[in-house]
Amino acid sequence: MLNIITPVSRPQFLEIIYHSIASTIQMPWKWYTIIDSVIVKDIITPFSKNHIVEYCDKKVNNFTDWGNSCRNMGLDLIKDGWIYNLDDDNILHPNFNNAMVKALSYYPQLIGYTFIQEFPNKKIRSVPFQHQIQHLDTAAFVFRRDAIDDLRFDPTIRLCDKQFYNDMYNKYWLYIAHISEIAAYYDFFKIRPEVLD
Repeated sequence: MLNIITPVSRPQFLEIIYHSIASTIQMPWKWYTIIDSVIVKDIITPFSKNHIVEYCDKKVNNFTDWGNSCRNMGLDLIKDGWIYNLDDDNILHPNFNNAMVKALSYYPQLIGYTFIQEFPNKKIRSVPFQHQIQHLDTAAFVFRRDAIDDLRFDPTIRLCDKQFYNDMYNKYWLYIAHISEIAAYYDFFKIRPEVLD
């Protein structure tokens, strides 16, 4: 099972994100949209039985925590399978399913995979490998839920993706593979606003 967690402060993109997931993933999946209810006051209706909507009102010291409390709530809700974080300014890359199937067939015993990430204009953003992760984003890695255990995103750090990955890498470096395929976008809606026209 692939479990996708999206912390939501920009609900206007949800339908497009949903369609990118539903049209791409060919394995069992669930999409957890964790709504930041301090920012978003709308009631969000699930798009399908695979779409779970929850509301999170946790904040740290009354300031935004950049979706980290929502990510952590998603981790608390999910008990098994694979965890993939997809921010609400992004869509699922059309090659994600192929790369994930390849990873699972080549390295079924591993607990995590990283992928090449690109900007929507096809320029490569990052190729995560070992500790060369200066620009690592949550969309560039996927981990088994049981391996994550009680590790969480630090809600006091804005760009804690790198810290989360480093913690996983330091614990499991022999069990994480880099898949040399482009399988993740970065900031799709910030860079391609015309898709909303």
